[in-house]
Amino acid sequence: MKKIFISVLLLVSLFGSIVYAKPLPVDPSIHQFKLKNGLTCWIKPHKTPPGKVSIWLHVGSGSLNEEENQRGLAHYLEHMAFNGSKNFPPDELIKYFEAMGLRFGQHQNAFTGFDQTTYQLAMPNVEDATIEKALICMSDFAYRLSLFPEEVKSEMGVIIEEKRARAGIQQRISDKRISLLFPGARIGERMPIGTLKVIKSATHDLLNSYYKTWYRPDLSTLIIVGDVDPAKMRKQIEAQFNDWKLPATTVTLKEVGIVPYSTQRSGIIADPELKTAYISILSVSGGSRMPTTDAYRAELVQDLGNWILSRRLQTMIREGKASFQSGGASSGYQFKDAFICTAQVSGHPKDTRAMLTELTQEIQRGRVHGFLPQELKQAIASTISGLERAVKAESTQDGRAIANKLNYNVTEGYLPMSAQQTLNLVKLLISNISLVEVNEAFKANYPTDKRMILAVLPENVKAYAGAKPVTDKAELLTIVQDTEKQQTTQQKGETEITKLLPQLPTPGKWIKAGIDADVNVFSGTLDNGTRVHIREMDYKKNQVTVRLTLTGGKIMEDIATKGLTDAAALTFRQAATTNFSSTQIRNFLNGKNVGVSAAVHGDSVSITISGSPQDIEYGFQLVHLLLTNPKLEASALQNWRKQFKMAYQQKQTIADARLGEELPKLLFPNTPRLFPMTPAEIDTITVEKAQAWLKQVIGNAMIEMAVVGDIKPDRAKELVSTYIGSLPKRPNTKAALDARRKLEIPQKAVSNIVDIESIANRSVVLVGWRTAGWSNKREVQALKVATMVLENHVREDIREKRGWTYSSTVFHNPSKVYDNSSFMGVYFTADPDKAEKAMKVAADIVINFTKEGPSEKEMSVVKKQLFNVLDKTMKEPSFWVSKLADLDYHGSSLDYIKSIRDTYESFTPDEIKSVIKKYITDTKRFELIVRKAK
Repeated sequence: MKKIFISVLLLVSLFGSIVYAKPLPVDPSIHQFKLKNGLTCWIKPHKTPPGKVSIWLHVGSGSLNEEENQRGLAHYLEHMAFNGSKNFPPDELIKYFEAMGLRFGQHQNAFTGFDQTTYQLAMPNVEDATIEKALICMSDFAYRLSLFPEEVKSEMGVIIEEKRARAGIQQRISDKRISLLFPGARIGERMPIGTLKVIKSATHDLLNSYYKTWYRPDLSTLIIVGDVDPAKMRKQIEAQFNDWKLPATTVTLKEVGIVPYSTQRSGIIADPELKTAYISILSVSGGSRMPTTDAYRAELVQDLGNWILSRRLQTMIREGKASFQSGGASSGYQFKDAFICTAQVSGHPKDTRAMLTELTQEIQRGRVHGFLPQELKQAIASTISGLERAVKAESTQDGRAIANKLNYNVTEGYLPMSAQQTLNLVKLLISNISLVEVNEAFKANYPTDKRMILAVLPENVKAYAGAKPVTDKAELLTIVQDTEKQQTTQQKGETEITKLLPQLPTPGKWIKAGIDADVNVFSGTLDNGTRVHIREMDYKKNQVTVRLTLTGGKIMEDIATKGLTDAAALTFRQAATTNFSSTQIRNFLNGKNVGVSAAVHGDSVSITISGSPQDIEYGFQLVHLLLTNPKLEASALQNWRKQFKMAYQQKQTIADARLGEELPKLLFPNTPRLFPMTPAEIDTITVEKAQAWLKQVIGNAMIEMAVVGDIKPDRAKELVSTYIGSLPKRPNTKAALDARRKLEIPQKAVSNIVDIESIANRSVVLVGWRTAGWSNKREVQALKVATMVLENHVREDIREKRGWTYSSTVFHNPSKVYDNSSFMGVYFTADPDKAEKAMKVAADIVINFTKEGPSEKEMSVVKKQLFNVLDKTMKEPSFWVSKLADLDYHGSSLDYIKSIRDTYESFTPDEIKSVIKKYITDTKRFELIVRKAK
């Protein structure tokens, strides 16, 4: 008997090793083939959205392959792809696709990284002529670019402005971090944006040298996801790409050069503008991802350990036991060259020592004592539920999201698995992963002898009151080593709850109901006053979204109560009740496909439940609890206050952020309750005040809600009547809210220039005009058309012609909250020395537009673009949720939604000109520039 038992064990062991050594499965829906020239093609038939297709060309070369005199040319070349090729002369490509309904930046775009340059097209239909033109465009990008010298010179200003636009704290820290973590590695010297010296000296010959060397079919992959026939698509691809010749010479991709850690070291990155401290403990080992099940299993084991550590850090934050405000752990392969494992926390600079100590303690606790069976069970449940959600959603996932995922697969060098294959494999592998394995892998990922202790800190950390600054990198090691010498205790298990409600509440009654058959929307009213709209749709399979609009909130605040709505809403973000802590609720929902979130708006608080039809009831139960028995945890308020203060200080040196701070002061100078919060004001908010405001908002708010998604209306009505209809009757507060909807607005032009102390030599510019409010819906739609036409005018002049900006936008912001606070504007980044001049040019473009209006051709293009977007957007559940959740509250109607397309179709150039002329006047104008001080 004993021998038989041993034989069985050996067979199980042998079988296990065979299973794990297998190659990973490959998604059978992906049609893969290579052309004779070596071009790899992946085609995935996919009908979401129907009748559309995404086409991406991945060139497997980026900035890593640049020589010293080419730094930035891979990115420069990406720009030049849109500036002339064999079949698209300069200035024609963007306009050609715009005439088909595409928008530059949204449907036609590209990006360059260290190891790739990828071009993207999202086509409006799958007609043969459309596909052919898209493939001609992509094949032109691949091997038929013109690179005209005059176009190279013209694009230089745009690229310099892109470099300026991206400059700032994050870019500086990222550059320093890469160099410090990976000393001697090539990536530290090959940032994709390049150097000004090379950008300014770029020529046709330099660009063409990189182009002819690295744009090769054997380094490229064409990715197509959409409503297409693979066999037919293959012939179309061959027709356009077979002439792309494989060069006779071979090339070798430059090595990243990341060296595995062999010693323990530390480092400090200091930045004078940084206001937050980041502490990391990480390790770097060699190797690349192998496409086998045993390698996949090893990553899965490591992921489980990181999940548990992340959970512990987040629990400390929730329970007010952490000096940091965020924390987590992750691991993965980078550049197919190294495996990196990182644990990081961030918080106030004065708490640097405490943060490093606490992070070290939690890593050491895991290393010495391991994790708990309860924690592994939670990690597995979370992993499986996420994969199950992916399986049910995959068939209706957006095609562009799938193209992005496939592009990631290409970059990482492994074939894609389907969601079902991934779930099956993980279930097989995870079933016999032991706690011992997870613990051992965790120890290996966080060694004490081969690691980096990194602190990213403000340069003037000594200036923080109460701070004991760490200014010497050697001291970082001392803190970690001293902490590891201290004795740690095993993590205590958490008390788990088995249900949220002891019994179901008594359902409310429907007193008014009806169905609009045209759009399949049920609308009804419960006897407690709640207004409800339900729309069943399976465009996104197995997904349901519920949104409750609680009226009031910020609009009812005054100077004394300013900020209380934001504080009160923390209860929904860190859900807790008087009976259950947020940790208990989070653990109860772990493994369930449902989540609850909240957002504060100008005159409402929205609560969103999202999840599967099977688990959405848990979200309803939690919202019922939060609307009847909520508790604001002190830790939630404390962390919010700390995060706010750090963010506030950070905004002072960032032009974009300061513009957001200064705009309300410019537009509404007599309404200080609308000004951004200050640290002094946030310090006046207490748990007691916020809890009282929470009770007032919840107790007096009218409720309107939407239930949209893959759920039967009868089931939706049952859930709504049980958990929302059972709430106390809602008083009608419309009159009180309407009384506060008029703001005192200056009846004159206003302007301001704000100079800030900043390292980044950049400015942001906004010139705008007050316009029609939300209630004038036809004018709102007309102004949308006008801004889309104007965006092209501004881009062609300020970006393409003058090279004064990288990116500009023209927008209309119609307010639902305050009748007279709507506005349209032109926004862009620029050289501080040119900001005022550029603003005048932008304003003149808009003013001249009121005299000329749009042309018939421009109207035709914009309508195609709008209809292209609407065709997709109006099929999305998110569109219907956003429209239905406050349908009655903000004075809309289903008839308005049904007529959106017809209204856009009916506009004439004369009407657009007439509407915009009404608002582009001197008395309605405002100007705001935020720039680096001279």
